[in-house]
Amino acid sequence: MPIMHLNTTLQDKDINKDFDLALCEKVGQILNKPIEKITLTIHTGKRQMRAGSADPMASLDIHSIGVFDKDKSPTYIPTLLEFLSQKLKLPENRVVVIFHDLQPYNLG
Repeated sequence: MPIMHLNTTLQDKDINKDFDLALCEKVGQILNKPIEKITLTIHTGKRQMRAGSADPMASLDIHSIGVFDKDKSPTYIPTLLEFLSQKLKLPENRVVVIFHDLQPYNLG
């Protein structure tokens, strides 16, 4: 049951309309979760700073049950960074991915 929040300095008009579904499909594939269980909220036009710079960027928070740990999480990063960088037309160093492990009793 991944729940995702994408925050970005980009404006809504700068993100392709197919991005939402493509991101859900990509995360479902990576985490082995059905798309029917994935929730995505995109927050555009945000004021964000990374590495002392306000250049365009994005941060993706993914909350899910039972898929994040010290061994699995690092394997997800390269694919997600490449995907987000390509689709959002941002350098990989301007994209941040944060994983949040949810306990089943904290979701309803």
